[in-house]
Amino acid sequence: MCFLSKYFHLKDLHDIGFEGKRSAINRARRLRKVGNKIPPPFPNGWFSIIESNQIQPGTANNVNCLGENFVVFRSLKSKEVFVLDAYCPHMGANLGVGGMVDGDCIECPFHQWKFRGSDGACVNIPYSDSLSEIEKSARIKKWKSREVNGLIFVWHHAEGEEPWEIPVIHEIDNNEWVFHGKNEWSSGEENKHVASIAMTHSVKFWKYEFVKVNVTVKQVGPGYVLLFLQSSFGPLVALQTVTPVEPLVQRLSHYFYGPRYLAWFIKFSLICETINVARDVMVWNHKQYVSNPLIAKEEKPIKLFRNWFGQFYSENSKTFADSNNNLTW
Repeated sequence: MCFLSKYFHLKDLHDIGFEGKRSAINRARRLRKVGNKIPPPFPNGWFSIIESNQIQPGTANNVNCLGENFVVFRSLKSKEVFVLDAYCPHMGANLGVGGMVDGDCIECPFHQWKFRGSDGACVNIPYSDSLSEIEKSARIKKWKSREVNGLIFVWHHAEGEEPWEIPVIHEIDNNEWVFHGKNEWSSGEENKHVASIAMTHSVKFWKYEFVKVNVTVKQVGPGYVLLFLQSSFGPLVALQTVTPVEPLVQRLSHYFYGPRYLAWFIKFSLICETINVARDVMVWNHKQYVSNPLIAKEEKPIKLFRNWFGQFYSENSKTFADSNNNLTW
């Protein structure tokens, strides 16, 4: 029966051997060696910031990632999700902590200033008639966002360019496939907008092939990967999201979807994948960034991937030094 229930495996930095104070000291030492060679911590692109089921109609959440503080809330009327800067321009209260949702607006918990989700404009100051005089200043940044495949994505771009569209998996969108489980990790290391690769894996017990899986991988920008798996038992998909939380700290999540009848196989796959990722994360959290790694000829794809990934940094991307001086993260 355990294979019929959803599987969750969530780990933070400390669960996987990341020691805060010691790591901060060691990281400072490493950065003296790396200098300005380390890539900017926040690439341009779409990033998953929260799961859809964590934002119910009429609720607001505070989310900190990408070097920013967001308030994410779902409208009581349209059920649409809005993402704004978290802090009220009046006295700096965090709208995601105690803020009240009123229709398509979010109300500050401190003095009840009300902001519209569609554009961040202040629409009401309950004790004053001076709104028209400060209307331009009383506006919060509204972030471009999308709700796709059970996740809320926010568009982050240092040059303000328009976003590309996020692929919709129709089997998830129309509820043909169901959510079977996830694993989530925090990693203390850095990592045209779609890259694709196909491969085949097999699982053997002794000399007998138990299952063969054909995998098609599509990377959509720097923070989203779709893994389409066609197994001997049926199809499934794994969604991988990588979200920079702060400089040198990222959140890595995997979400597994597939037909109900494949629950047992998907749980088995998820458990195996979790064990393998755990080993990698332990290494990631204790490695040093190497700007020009020594690679064997068989590892040429590593260099190709780094070159491909470089397109997501631009002239005004915050450097590590810029982000490190920002006390808000």
